Amino acid sequence: MVLCEPILEEISTALHYPKVRRRIALSDEELDRYVQALRFAADVVDPANVAVQVPGNRDDDVILATLVVARADWLVTGDAALLALGDRYPIVKPAEFAARHLA
Repeated sequence: MVLCEPILEEISTALHYPKVRRRIALSDEELDRYVQALRFAADVVDPANVAVQVPGNRDDDVILATLVVARADWLVTGDAALLALGDRYPIVKPAEFAARHLA
């Protein structure tokens, strides 16, 4: 698993959204520990110097840059803007990844 600080920050922010909090029964402290566990388990890279663009969703640039700088084997996502780049990068849907690697 490869992450970067902006992705970890986004995960932390999203976990604290009220609509998410209604679905998970964890305290703020437990959510913070979860993000720290992700940081510990992942290879954390710095994508700041990678110049890539995701047409249609510039907010996803950091995700694509993380894939590139890490030289990751796969980016597993359901994001349509990123999936549209699957002909140039190893980007697949979760079901496709599972079919290839968990069967």
